[in-house]
Amino acid sequence: MNPTDDYAANFARKMARNNASEDYRILSSQMCWDAVKYCALKAGVINAAKYQRIQAKTDMVNFTDPIALGPDALLRLRPGHVLGFFVGMNIIHAMIYTGQGKAAGNKNDCVGVGRSVGWELLDLASLLNWAENGSVKAPPGMHGNNMAYRTVYIHYRPISYLSFR
Repeated sequence: MNPTDDYAANFARKMARNNASEDYRILSSQMCWDAVKYCALKAGVINAAKYQRIQAKTDMVNFTDPIALGPDALLRLRPGHVLGFFVGMNIIHAMIYTGQGKAAGNKNDCVGVGRSVGWELLDLASLLNWAENGSVKAPPGMHGNNMAYRTVYIHYRPISYLSFR
């Protein structure tokens, strides 16, 4: 594991506790995946040029990456992984894993926990609506012309992967 993974997780955790800082304001004003990319910049995983080049929604985590099937699998991850919440091949949310079942992110209510806006640290292992198959039952989204609960899988990849992109 790359030490910058830990730096990114520590930055994310610290900002969730420091809502008076400029970085907290920046994280809370971005799309969820852009906020995670900002953590990579602030932790030194990527430089400013790469920050501008990387597409947060598609370059940080992919549906082909490993899946954390259930809270026990999530608890075994090391801090500093990008968590991508996928419905099929489509990412709907991203957070950064900080350890002990917790992750930091913005606009977290789309997966059934947290607020609609504001960088925050959440205990995903206990708060998500986990299904027996290891997926997450997320709040309704559009399924065709109907609103329906979504089956979400959490894929993960170390944030230090961005340094090789």
